[in-house]
Amino acid sequence: MFAVGAFASASALAITPVYLVCLEKEGTGTKYKDRNCKETSGTGNKFELVEVTENLAVNGTSGVSVLTSTLLGAEIKITCTKDKFTGTIGPKGLSKGEVTYEGCSAGNTKEPFANCEVPNITFKFIDQLVENATTKEVEDEFKPETPPIFVKIVIKAKPEKTCLEKGTFPVEGTQNAEAEKPSLGAKLLRELTFKPSGSHLKFNTTETATYEGKVSIDLNNDDSWGVSIP
Repeated sequence: MFAVGAFASASALAITPVYLVCLEKEGTGTKYKDRNCKETSGTGNKFELVEVTENLAVNGTSGVSVLTSTLLGAEIKITCTKDKFTGTIGPKGLSKGEVTYEGCSAGNTKEPFANCEVPNITFKFIDQLVENATTKEVEDEFKPETPPIFVKIVIKAKPEKTCLEKGTFPVEGTQNAEAEKPSLGAKLLRELTFKPSGSHLKFNTTETATYEGKVSIDLNNDDSWGVSIP
């Protein structure tokens, strides 16, 4: 379970996780020394972890991301060197956003498809915090804004080249991300890790696909925040 402080432990029953933000608040909840809500303190301080009850703007960036599947009977990997997104987190663990992947290319484990290129990939999504039934930890389930298609990936030939893999390929399904703790001593951000085990995706309608990547998300107002199972 991801935390920006001492968050509640998981229940034996599946309960919808929620977003929390560190705010100055007059109340009876656990008090923290500062706006990071990292170190507890006495009653003289006013910072508490408060459940999010309105939409709050966020932004995020990541490094290398990889979608792996099958095309023309052989392995294909769509690799993007970075992405950035904007969106909101809201009440009851629900959020949404738009992401753009940049520096993308097509290839396989052995080599890139030298004659092909992949333009930037932009799409919108909605996501919902969920409790993993096995681990009892918080995950974030991403879904297409307009089902069933999550995103369309375009592969085209480079100028004056022949790309056998060219076409427009829909990706359908859902993707879960694991919520992780930030590094000790670092500015508190929410980090999500996407692993093949969380992929429930289809590439080009019929082929199984997996996605891997990691993203850091920050509130636009720079408050510290995280997720918790009530």
